[in-house]
Amino acid sequence: QYRSAARLFGQALWRLARKSASAAFLWWRRSTAIARDAEAQRLRLIEAEQAATTAKQRAAIALERVTRRWARTCVDGSFEWWHRCAAYARASEAAKYRATLQLQRSFSRWAQKSAAGAFLWWRRVVASQKALESERLAK
Repeated sequence: QYRSAARLFGQALWRLARKSASAAFLWWRRSTAIARDAEAQRLRLIEAEQAATTAKQRAAIALERVTRRWARTCVDGSFEWWHRCAAYARASEAAKYRATLQLQRSFSRWAQKSAAGAFLWWRRVVASQKALESERLAK
């Protein structure tokens, strides 16, 4: 029912457009205005999103600047800044260490289950030991 009504309405519009140049112009003007408004709305949304991102970046930069100034002006601030940087570094090293342990455990399990795996694991261990010894000798 709706399809046939839409089809009939479309046919009526086409007849009107063929018979009247002014009706065709009005239809064209309206459709281009709708498209233009949609494009303008899309551009406004993009600009608003970019402005919000830029505002967040400026706020982060300003906060960093204030924090550095605060850290330079007082001993407590300097200690807090250093303590936070050291904590981040320790956490990063701990995460790397845990990842290395997990990888080593998986290689050990693999080495226990297959002869080829054992050979590859021991070859890697020997290569890393040789690299450590050559570094010690180079120093």
